[in-house]
Amino acid sequence: MNVTDYRKHWKGLEETLTIKHVGLTKLLERSLCSTNIIENLNGSVRQMARRVKTWKTGTMALRWVATAVSDAKRKFRRLRWYKNMSKLLQYLEACDHRLNKAVDQDEMAA
Repeated sequence: MNVTDYRKHWKGLEETLTIKHVGLTKLLERSLCSTNIIENLNGSVRQMARRVKTWKTGTMALRWVATAVSDAKRKFRRLRWYKNMSKLLQYLEACDHRLNKAVDQDEMAA
C-alpha cells in the first residue's frame, strides 16, 4: 500500500496527534501514549449514565455527562512528569496556529 492509498484509507490521519516527534521525555510520552486516561473517564461516565432509565433530551444527556466528569475529577491522579508538558503545549499551539492560517487562506481563496 503506498502513501496515497494509506491516506485515503485512514481519513483524518493528518489531524491525528503523534507525539513521537515532539521531543518529550520518554516517561511523559509513555503516559500520554496510553488510552488509560480516556478509558478511566469513559468508565466513570458509563457508570453514572447507567442510572438513567429514560433519556428525554440532549441537554439531559449533557447534564449527566457533566455531572459524571465532575464526579470523576475527584478520582483523577496527577499526571506524572507533567512539568515536562510545556514542550507539548508549545507544539500544540504551533499546530493550531498553522491550521488556523491554512483555514484562513482557504477562505480567502474561495
